[in-house]
Amino acid sequence: QYNDIMGTFQMFNAREISQNLIEGFISGESDQVDVVYGRFYSVAVQKPERKELLPIQPVVNAGQEGDPGKKELKGSYTYEPDPDEIMEVLQPLYLNVQVYHAMLEVGASEHAARMTAMDNATNACKDMIKQLTMLYNKARQAAVTSKLMDIVGGAEALKG
Repeated sequence: QYNDIMGTFQMFNAREISQNLIEGFISGESDQVDVVYGRFYSVAVQKPERKELLPIQPVVNAGQEGDPGKKELKGSYTYEPDPDEIMEVLQPLYLNVQVYHAMLEVGASEHAARMTAMDNATNACKDMIKQLTMLYNKARQAAVTSKLMDIVGGAEALKG
C-alpha cells in the first residue's frame, strides 16, 4: 500500500514500487503481476487498462503463422555482455518505466477529469446566474408595474 503517492509522484516512487513487485514475484509471493490504471486517451476519454508486467512474455517474431506478408528475421546475434547480464540490468529499468508510465497516465486522467468537472461546474454556474438574473428582473419589473398602477390609480381618483 502506498498512501498519497499520486500527489507528488516521481520516478523514485515508481522504482520503489517496481522493486517491491520484483521481490514479491521472485520470492513466489505472487505468480503474476499486473498493473491496472486509467489510461488517458483524451480529455473526454479515459479508460481502464490492464497490463501484465511479470512474467515478461517474449515478443512474437514477425512472419510466424497468421502473418503471411511479413518476413521472419533470421540470424545469430552476439551480445556483450551476455543476455542474462543484460536482462539483469534492463528488466528492473523496464519495470520502473512501466510503473511510472501507468502513474503518468493516471495523473493525466485525473487532471482531465478535474478539468472537465470544473468546466461543467462553471457552465452550471453561468446557467444559474442567467436564470436568477431573469427571475430578479421579472420581480423588479412586477414591483415597478405595481407601483405605477398605484400612481395611475391615485391620479385617476383625483381627476374624478
